[in-house]
Amino acid sequence: MCNEKTYHWYDMEQEILKCWNVVDDLKLLAKQVNNGSDFTATLEGVAELYHYRFERLWESYELALKEKNASNT
Repeated sequence: MCNEKTYHWYDMEQEILKCWNVVDDLKLLAKQVNNGSDFTATLEGVAELYHYRFERLWESYELALKEKNASNT
């Protein structure tokens, strides 16, 4: 990771977006396995769970950024 002096909001945004790729990875894996098993269903469920978690994280990030910008005015 980077030190505090060089870390910016844009960097945090990029890190969040990179992490969100895990959802696509899980969906791809489920598609590859796609044999109708419980494992496939579990992968799809975990992908959906992380999609919702990342949506909440993104909303928190946007709120924090908005509050930071409001305090700078």
